[in-house]
Amino acid sequence: MKYVWLLLLVAVVGLAAYFKDVTLAQWAKLTGAPPAAETAKGPPPRPAVPVVVTPVRTKTMPVEFRSLGTVQTESTVSVKVRVESVVEKVLVADGSFVKAGDVLVELDKRQIDAQIEQALASIKRDEAQIEQAKRNDERSTELAQRGVTSRVTADDARTAASVAMANKAADEALLKNLQLQRTFHTITAPISGRVGVIAVRPGTFLRNADANSIIATINQIDPIYVAIAVPQEMFAQIMDSMRSGSAQVELTVPGTDKPISGPVFMVDNTVDNTTGLITVRSRVPNADAVIWPGQVAQARLILREEPNAVVVPNEAVQTSQAGPYVYVVEANKARLRRVKVSRVVAGETVVASGLKAGEVVITDGHLRVTEGATLAATPDKRMTERVSEGETIE
Repeated sequence: MKYVWLLLLVAVVGLAAYFKDVTLAQWAKLTGAPPAAETAKGPPPRPAVPVVVTPVRTKTMPVEFRSLGTVQTESTVSVKVRVESVVEKVLVADGSFVKAGDVLVELDKRQIDAQIEQALASIKRDEAQIEQAKRNDERSTELAQRGVTSRVTADDARTAASVAMANKAADEALLKNLQLQRTFHTITAPISGRVGVIAVRPGTFLRNADANSIIATINQIDPIYVAIAVPQEMFAQIMDSMRSGSAQVELTVPGTDKPISGPVFMVDNTVDNTTGLITVRSRVPNADAVIWPGQVAQARLILREEPNAVVVPNEAVQTSQAGPYVYVVEANKARLRRVKVSRVVAGETVVASGLKAGEVVITDGHLRVTEGATLAATPDKRMTERVSEGETIE
């Protein structure tokens, strides 16, 4: 009996081992899991990460600062009336272009003309009185020498002649003043430029002391100023560039892609202590009136051109708490590289240190990339297009 139980125990253990092997094999077959022997060998190699890459290039890049630029007039003149009169004619339309000396408004001259005639008549009267006073002076002097009349009478006659001449001089000065006042009745443009709204119409009574004495405002728009505020730290660079003649401001015309530019001719004489900014002005041509006073548009201050600058697309540079970095492709592996960024210009980043021309960096696919990851690299289409257009990679 003892041997019977021992045989039954051996049989049960053998069946259990058989069914265990069958069950594990079937489970591996159903789930696709590798056998235990294979699992012990370690995880399978990770697949290559698909990325887009581009080579690091060197090219001439501008040293610039981008900000909003404000269009300002070189000269603004408010044309005011200087005499009291009534508007007779308005000879310019609202918003028209005028040249210096063009007649804008004619005022009624009848009153001033009458005053001028009165002054002319007074001068003629003074001339007649002078002639009479001279004759009296000569007669009194002769009689005084002969002792017929007193010396006082002769002196009075001489004084009367001097007074008559002084009266004539005063009336001549009055005439000059009236003639000058008459020129104020013809209001002309002091500068060339664009007129705003004409504030008067025929029949309007004007006085130089009234608030409505401003007839129109003229803005000179060619050439025109572009002002841009830059950080005070750039002051030394700006002055160096102005001395070398390379400093200029480029403005993108609002509503278009057309740029216009002009040299920097002045830097403001003080820094705004609330913002730490200093204003730089450029004079740009505007013969076609493509920009208008008061407009705000994208502008850039170009200080100089830097040859052989190391550049990569903006997408290649990533940022972490430790600073900017890129992934460089070495032997089809990703290598993290810390870089120092100098500036960003028109979609490209100028790298001050950390890269050299000819190295290959990742521009797309960073999310799945880690240090040492195997890469499946595809060239950046933009670089392919540049090369096809004749651009060289240095």
